[in-house]
Amino acid sequence: MKSDVATPIMRRRMIMPTLFMAILSFQVPPAVLSFFLVDIAATFETPVGVAGQLGTAGFLVTILTAALVGVAASRWTYKTLLLVCMGCLAVSGVGASLAPSFASLLVTYALSGITTGMSASLGMALIGRYYPVHERPKRSSYASIGYVLPGIVLPPLFSVMGEWRLAFLLVAVVAGTTAVMLWRGLPAEKAPSGRPLAGYRDVLSNRSALGLLLANIFATAGFIVFVVFALSLFREKFGLSTELTSLIATGMSLAYLIGILVAGRIIHRYGRKWLTVVFCLVIGLAIIGLTVIPIWGLAVLAYYVGTFSGGIRGLAMMNLALEQEPKHQAVMQALTTVSQYVASTVGTTLGGLILIWQNYDWLAILGLFTVMGGVLFQVTTIDPTKQVKSSEV
Repeated sequence: MKSDVATPIMRRRMIMPTLFMAILSFQVPPAVLSFFLVDIAATFETPVGVAGQLGTAGFLVTILTAALVGVAASRWTYKTLLLVCMGCLAVSGVGASLAPSFASLLVTYALSGITTGMSASLGMALIGRYYPVHERPKRSSYASIGYVLPGIVLPPLFSVMGEWRLAFLLVAVVAGTTAVMLWRGLPAEKAPSGRPLAGYRDVLSNRSALGLLLANIFATAGFIVFVVFALSLFREKFGLSTELTSLIATGMSLAYLIGILVAGRIIHRYGRKWLTVVFCLVIGLAIIGLTVIPIWGLAVLAYYVGTFSGGIRGLAMMNLALEQEPKHQAVMQALTTVSQYVASTVGTTLGGLILIWQNYDWLAILGLFTVMGGVLFQVTTIDPTKQVKSSEV
């Protein structure tokens, strides 16, 4: 798909900051929930495990929304859809901050899942629309900083706020700011006139695209060890303090961020598929190392190697997905988002069952999932940009 070269220069300069904010915005609600989960449970006198179902509610809405993005994008412009998303996020933030009961908080928090499902899908599709192929990796790496930055800068801010209701008001402020940027920063578009289901049919009949979705489920299910279980492993297996574990977590976010930025600069040289496959294998080995190494310092090193590699693998995979169906990039990105969240469910569920029946060493099994994902990427997917280069030669 060609970039929109007719877009005025000043407005084109606003596209990247706008997409960055669109991605950052839907990372704020889970950051609030993660930081204040215990406080929220205490407020409504519910167990922490029950309060954690707020995340599950948002997650389910995200999957449903992402699955329907292709239908919505065939009827309304991306700009309109993203503005609606920010409206939902603002309502979610204000509603959550004023929630008089846990049930009302459950409903209002779940609204944030609409923004997650839509923004995660349309962000990459907009990069495909406005930038040529050779610029997309670097541009997507800049936008993807929005995935990581909230985990680094928000916890200290939340510590100062000290109140979860006030933190949810911040969600509404971020949503409002992003809406203004979307209104002014994204070019006006003509309303689409495509058939709603044509994109789904083309994507699901594309062997490479279908293989990518399956491979991504395996690869991401394994990576969930770093996201969900690693910090508890450091505390329970090695007896590390909460303070040291918190510092390690900050280092993890920085390692992932560096991986994203590195990927943006090397994808065009080494290729989307090659980086995806190779770093799936590296991540798999890092997961195994993290779970079985008996020395905590080496385990932390494996943790950082894995998360750095995860940044490279994640960005390479998103760019590989973007090029699978140039005519239906929104649908492909939406289904990729669905595969990400399905994989998170699979990985979290399997990891939890493993810890119930065995111990942290057995989480190495999930490392094999990521290795299998790399094998599936190699066997089932193609990199259309490499095929174009070969035909040109």
